[in-house]
Amino acid sequence: TLKRALDEISVETVETVLDLIRQNSLYRGKEHEDVLATFLETKLQYATVPVELRDNYCWVASMTHRHITSIRNSVIGTLLVDLEETSDLDGAVTRYERKVAPANYKRPTALATPRMIEEAKKKLEELDLMDSLERRLATERDLNVEDILFTDKSSSVTDVFKEMSKGTLVNPKSFSKVEEVGIEDFIAKILPTAKVVELLVENPHLANLVSLVTSKEKDAKGLFKWGNNFSWSYTGGITDSIKERVKAAGGDVSGVLRFSIQWNEDGSSIVDLDAHAMEPGKSGEHIYFADYKGKKTPSSGMLDVDMIRPSSVGVENITWSDKSKMKEGVYKFWINNYDGRRHNGVKAQIEADGVVYDFAYNKHFTGDVAIATVEYSKAKGFVVKSELEVNSSISSKEKWNIKTC
Repeated sequence: TLKRALDEISVETVETVLDLIRQNSLYRGKEHEDVLATFLETKLQYATVPVELRDNYCWVASMTHRHITSIRNSVIGTLLVDLEETSDLDGAVTRYERKVAPANYKRPTALATPRMIEEAKKKLEELDLMDSLERRLATERDLNVEDILFTDKSSSVTDVFKEMSKGTLVNPKSFSKVEEVGIEDFIAKILPTAKVVELLVENPHLANLVSLVTSKEKDAKGLFKWGNNFSWSYTGGITDSIKERVKAAGGDVSGVLRFSIQWNEDGSSIVDLDAHAMEPGKSGEHIYFADYKGKKTPSSGMLDVDMIRPSSVGVENITWSDKSKMKEGVYKFWINNYDGRRHNGVKAQIEADGVVYDFAYNKHFTGDVAIATVEYSKAKGFVVKSELEVNSSISSKEKWNIKTC
């Protein structure tokens, strides 16, 4: 067992895990530090031993350092083997934490050690990309005419957002005729003949506002697979904060149907909000913290993230992993304020077969608030219907001089 570990686990892998432990990036990592340090020392000595003497060396080492003999079969050993086999540091550590960490555990520091950062820096220097890392906000002077798909010549570029902020809010649902078109048709068929485009922004769109970013040095080497040095930064730092936070909390976001909630974004309301789902039929399973936390229904549904009065942003997640097991019929989704404390509202997200639907309830509630129903059939797939139109109070918001409607 010891010889197999010495043959299969590299020095680099052991040093990486030791680095994570020393910077407090691994849950209960300190408990394993001495074992890993001894194993690393043994590994370095083993590498200097002639091949024909290595069996003898392992017999002696297994008697001298009994505590490392079965390291490969220990919990820290599963992390070493996983990391060695996949080279996926974040995934390996997440799987390790699922085995040993409580459900609400949050890693205190990022998975980046000084040694890893130094190696990344050397690699970037080798590729002559250091100058490309210096970024700044792009301006219209950075754009070539070839980069522009459409321009409104009837107004000044610098006044567009100012004019929008002065306008009266319009509810797009009040239009007498609304035709939805895909982005490809919009660019190919509508933009070329349009004289003016008026943009109506709804509250859920605010999270997707982006800043165009480019390299500080105009002639810096390209960083990306596309043919220019433009990138973008989302106003919230990431395009989909709910999904990313659910993933960070250990939730499954790869299922065929997912219901996630998020609250307490400003950290001001320590409240316990709970995600609930009811599967179809009179005998449909009720998925929430009491019955299906960490346990699957026959239809493959389960609650895999549950948070109780988080002091920072809270998320919960209900997911179905196997469409072939799912019942046909109506799935109901709602949120319950478990202890009735004050709060500032909640966001919810439903993802069905890769299509994401966002919901917001922007005021305090006690008891339950219905979010949506999802009707599933093998013939039509998923049909999502919001329950919030009569329940919620949606107010206009403003960001970057853009008012929502």
